[in-house]
Amino acid sequence: MAAAAGGASAASLGLQAAGTAYSAVSQYYQGKWAKQLANYNAKVATMQGQYALERGEQMGARQRMATGQLRGAQRAAFAGQNVVIDDGTALQANEQAAYWGEVDAITVRNNAALEAWGYKQSAVNSVLSGQMSMAQGMANATGTILGGAGRIASASGGSAGASGGGGGSGG
Repeated sequence: MAAAAGGASAASLGLQAAGTAYSAVSQYYQGKWAKQLANYNAKVATMQGQYALERGEQMGARQRMATGQLRGAQRAAFAGQNVVIDDGTALQANEQAAYWGEVDAITVRNNAALEAWGYKQSAVNSVLSGQMSMAQGMANATGTILGGAGRIASASGGSAGASGGGGGSGG
């Protein structure tokens, strides 16, 4: 009967060890997967930032073209009314249109740069989050292994001590 109890105890310890190992491996891979996902998110954010910059350049160029069209229309309208376009009010109107058009183009580009910066920060945060997830997964796995080893050693020592103690009192 003691042999059967010893066999059951060994089987229990084996199952406990297997459960500990499974849990540790699961925690490690969970951290690894979270890191891979965070790195993917960082790549996406980086691409979004690049797209924002490119879009800002294109929108700035469009704004400059629209300003050029407005200035041309102003000049044509003034010329059609026999107003000297390079002097007085006509010149001021044209210069103001050029100035505010350039301000608009710069604003568009700056907004795109700020958007890109936000994406860059998101990418950095994702990478750091992934590194933390990986470290946390490894720490959890290590804790599981150490905790499981302690429980197994305690259970193993306890059953050996009980059977040893039982043999000593019988003899």
